[in-house]
Amino acid sequence: MAVLLALAAAALSGSGDFFGGLASRRGRVMGVVLVNHAIGLVAVLVLAPLIGGTFDTPTILWGALAGLCG
Repeated sequence: MAVLLALAAAALSGSGDFFGGLASRRGRVMGVVLVNHAIGLVAVLVLAPLIGGTFDTPTILWGALAGLCG
């Protein structure tokens, strides 16, 4: 399961970079960023209950650190 999630994350990240670059050439950069984040938030809210896991302080801190590095 972890390998499939890693492959999906890599594929989505790469395609997001590619299509985000194309979209920012045609429209406003801030508009592209806002739409990108909104779609990502919806995806996380839909998929998070399906994947499961714990929602505790170390998990939140690791997630925040990963977000800052990303």
